[in-house]
Amino acid sequence: INKSGGTLLKGIVVINDTGTTTGVILAINTTSKRALGVVVDDTVAADATVKICYAGLAQVLMLDGQNVSRSGFIEASPTGGKCRSASGFAGSFAIALDDATPSGSDALVNAVMISAESA
Repeated sequence: INKSGGTLLKGIVVINDTGTTTGVILAINTTSKRALGVVVDDTVAADATVKICYAGLAQVLMLDGQNVSRSGFIEASPTGGKCRSASGFAGSFAIALDDATPSGSDALVNAVMISAESA
């Protein structure tokens, strides 16, 4: 269930909401040990059921201006569940399968999930 308080978009990174058994909230550059996942649905209204990818292939929403190279590490950014390039494995949750250079807007990037918990 989307407990973020707003609409979730495809590729947004979420963590489990400790206040509910089935809820998710935005992952904002978190250091807590909560399961990470990526929203699969195109858009999800607040308090609606949401499909989450916790492992395998997913499209992640890269923040505008955050370039990532194929095989580059990806982590949650401080900006509303969107992703950014990571400097290494520590703190990352995915590896990019494509080069991406979002310019002017956020962009979906194909990635493989490598971690089910935030670092």
